[in-house]
Amino acid sequence: MDSNILKKLPILLIIVLLSIVFNIVAQNSAKAEACIRDADNKIKVKVSPSNDSGGNGQIVSHTAGSYVKDSCNEQPLFYKVKFYRFMVCTADPFVAGTGDTGAEQDFSSCEDIFNSAAGKDIIITPTGQEDLLEGDLVLPIGSYPFAAVIVDNELKVKHQETFVKADGNDPTMNGFHASTYSAGTICWSIDKTTVYTNRAEGQQVGSVGITESYIATATNNTQKLGMACGTSVGANYDYATEIIDSVDSTCDTSNDCGTTFRPYTGYEEIGSIGAEMAGALLQTDEAIATTLANAQRIFGAFKLGTPLVITEDIAGLELQFNTSESVSVDFQYDGGGTDIQAKKIGVEPFGIKFVITNK
Repeated sequence: MDSNILKKLPILLIIVLLSIVFNIVAQNSAKAEACIRDADNKIKVKVSPSNDSGGNGQIVSHTAGSYVKDSCNEQPLFYKVKFYRFMVCTADPFVAGTGDTGAEQDFSSCEDIFNSAAGKDIIITPTGQEDLLEGDLVLPIGSYPFAAVIVDNELKVKHQETFVKADGNDPTMNGFHASTYSAGTICWSIDKTTVYTNRAEGQQVGSVGITESYIATATNNTQKLGMACGTSVGANYDYATEIIDSVDSTCDTSNDCGTTFRPYTGYEEIGSIGAEMAGALLQTDEAIATTLANAQRIFGAFKLGTPLVITEDIAGLELQFNTSESVSVDFQYDGGGTDIQAKKIGVEPFGIKFVITNK
């Protein structure tokens, strides 16, 4: 990028070897909505509670002994995200819209560290790390109080869990199958695509004129479940995909996501990454998205608690991903409330902590 910083400071550039610069690692944090587990690390579920009449909402516990949820969040075993850009900025690149209308973002003060039209898939694991760049990194010296990323809005996870009843016995977990339920105490992700807003199938997703295949999960429909279950993990264990077609919490709250589209959400403080984060949905050309159909990128802006200060002493730049709650394990009762159906593996967005190491 031909930036003002590079024009003013043409000699103040440093080259850092890739091998110590840009590792992507998973970062653990407190799990406010974590699944409650027994001593064997199995998720505790409650089958057919007497006060629920087979309805949703009282299947898993978020606090010991209180079964009031139909989902719980965990750290995924494998989290796949496609990166298009990573930038550091001297001014805020996020521009909030007005009402339900988004605004174009401002990247004029940003320096590209990674920029790829084709994108690059990164797989994040709880203990692994992976390089984003493929070569030496040229960094302009300066102080950067903002950072930004642009990623695909189709996030993927590969994950499995084992379940136990509240009384310690084995539950019957029903999952996907072409004809009859797959059943057992272990459930795993399969190659199914869902959308974050859970809107009906057949609506347009992606580029104009293209309708992607995704499911809207349905009770008592074996082909409309997003996990398979059994006594051991099956051969169809695969990545599940979630299309993030909304970043606006008011849309989720009012349950009008199918009719109302707001492509941005303002800054919120995220203590685990030491920054505030705002987001917007973009089109493939990085223009602000205007409909559910043309939203295909997630733009994340980070207002850093401590600016990234790049000097001659820099030894590395690391992105630490907080994926500690990025899998939502979702459940529903069958029509009679006697068995639990593994509804889907939902994918939640991530947080990023930016860390510079010096020599």
